[in-house]
Amino acid sequence: MKKLLILTVIVISFTTIGLAQYGLFSPVTIYQGKTGPFLMVYVEHIGSYNESLNVSEYIYRQLKNDKSIKIIKGFGLYNDDFRHIQNDTLHSITGCIINFQREEKLIDIKKTYIVNTFPESQSVVAEFPYNGTLSILIGSIKVYPKLHRTLTYLGYGSVPVIEIYDSEAKKIRYIAPVNIKHKIFQAFLKKNS
Repeated sequence: MKKLLILTVIVISFTTIGLAQYGLFSPVTIYQGKTGPFLMVYVEHIGSYNESLNVSEYIYRQLKNDKSIKIIKGFGLYNDDFRHIQNDTLHSITGCIINFQREEKLIDIKKTYIVNTFPESQSVVAEFPYNGTLSILIGSIKVYPKLHRTLTYLGYGSVPVIEIYDSEAKKIRYIAPVNIKHKIFQAFLKKNS
């Protein structure tokens, strides 16, 4: 019995330490400021938001094979509030943020993906540590309630959120562009410029 108790304490300790690395005990930082513009390479996705990370990683691997493209970060733009819409009908776009390219390079990328510049915007931004996929899950659980409360408090209500995964800075930025109307988001989702 004593060995089982010791083993349980050890397992719980290692699990807690492991989850702490992914942000379980990290604070959520929220601030307002300008964000963007971002040159985004992406695909549209309808379905569970859980699937979007795999799509983003696939695009990342494909673009990384082309050495002339500098991938800056991965992202997901989540248009629908998953609390109020069926999982299989959620709309998002997912992909990579790249450095600005020559026009001929963009024409080549557009053969496979949608390429668009997300405009500079005034935003409410939440930051959370990024140390891998588990950070995204823990971040979603910790960040969204606080971000939604902040947006409501500031009078913005529900705003689509862009999650930017920055492995270099080891941060996830949850960007709620508050001065971009819903119609502009819809146009952005469908535009291939």
